[in-house]
Formats: sequence, C-alpha cells, structure tokens
Amino acid sequence: MLTDADIKKTKYMLGLRATYFEEGMHGLDLSGADISHADLHGMQIIDVNFDKAILDNVNLYDSQLVNCSFNGSSMRRAIVRRSDIMDCKFEDAMLSQTDMSESTLFRLSLNDCDMHLTKLINARVVDCNFKNCNLLSSNISGGCLTNVNFDACDMQHINAEKSFMSKVTVSNVKMNHTSLNGALLYNMKFKDVSTDNMLLVETKMDVDPYIFNKAKTVDLKDITSKGLNR
Repeated sequence: MLTDADIKKTKYMLGLRATYFEEGMHGLDLSGADISHADLHGMQIIDVNFDKAILDNVNLYDSQLVNCSFNGSSMRRAIVRRSDIMDCKFEDAMLSQTDMSESTLFRLSLNDCDMHLTKLINARVVDCNFKNCNLLSSNISGGCLTNVNFDACDMQHINAEKSFMSKVTVSNVKMNHTSLNGALLYNMKFKDVSTDNMLLVETKMDVDPYIFNKAKTVDLKDITSKGLNR
C-alpha cells in the first residue's frame, strides 16, 4: 500500500513531466531531490543542477542533457539510451548499470565515478575525460570513441568488441581480461597499462603489439603504412 510520502512523490514526478515536457527543463535547481523512477524521456534538459540528486531507474530515453551537473548524484540503472549528453559534469557519481547505448557523449568530465556494468553499446564518445572511474565489466561494444582520455581507471573485463577508437589516451589503467576482438585502434596512446589476459582477435591497430605481450592475440592486423605494404 502506498504511503502518503509515496503518493506525494508520484504526484511531484508526474508534475515535472507535465510542466516541462513542451518547453523542456531550463536552469532548475534539483540538487538533493529524489526523482528516482521518474519518466523524463524525450525531454530537453539544459543548465539543470542535479548535484546529490537521486535519479535511480529514471527514464531519460531519447533526451537531451546539456550543461548539467551531476556531482554526487546517483543514476543507477537509469535508461539514457539514444540521448545526447553534452558539456555535463559527473564527479563522485553513481552510474552503475546505467544504459547509455546508442547515445552521444560530448565534452563530458567524469571523475571518481562508479560506472561498473554501464552500457555504452554503439555509443559515440567524443572529447570526454574519465579519471579514476570504475568501468569494470562495462560494455562499449560497437562504440566510437574519439579524443577520449582514460586516466587511473579500472577497465577490466570490459567488452569493447568491434569498437572504433581514435586519438584515445589510456594511462595508469587496468585492462585485464578486456576484449577488443574485432576492434579498430588508431592513433592511440598507452602508458602504464595492465593487459593481462586481454583478448585481441582480428584486432586492427597501428599500435606496437609489444604493449599487449601478456594478452591473448590471434591474427592481429597492422594498419600502419608499413604493415599495409607487406
């Protein structure tokens, strides 16, 4: 049976959508608010402060998130598929099991975030910085990553099969047991990266394969000019 608090919260969340669906949410301060399970799909959300807000299981499918702050927020199991997420900040945020598949992530700053089991399948990630983030067992298969930095992140057991990565820098990162089968790696930089038992089957790259001397490799494709001319 719903309590009075549950009924009040439900009315509040329904009111959010009814009030802001047509013109979008602009410049609101929702810091500390509990809007978990809210249906905000298809909405334009700009300059909104979500710091320390609870957005667990929120539906943001096919939405636009621009210049929003999610510092200290919780977005566990949120649905953010086919959305545009631009110029947003995430620090000490909980994003575990969030589904951002087929979304565009542009100029995001993510520091100290828990992103384990996050889905970024077929997503586009451009000009983003990940620092000290837990990406354990995340899925970025089929994703396109350009000009992205990963620093001091846990990227073990990630599924990055058939992904495309260009101008991506990976430093002080654990990538043990991560699968890059069928991926294309171009103009990437690796520094102090652990690659034990990484899987590289038919992976195309212009990277020195010695970096992956502890990985399991089969039929690597050298796409440097030297390799292509063999």
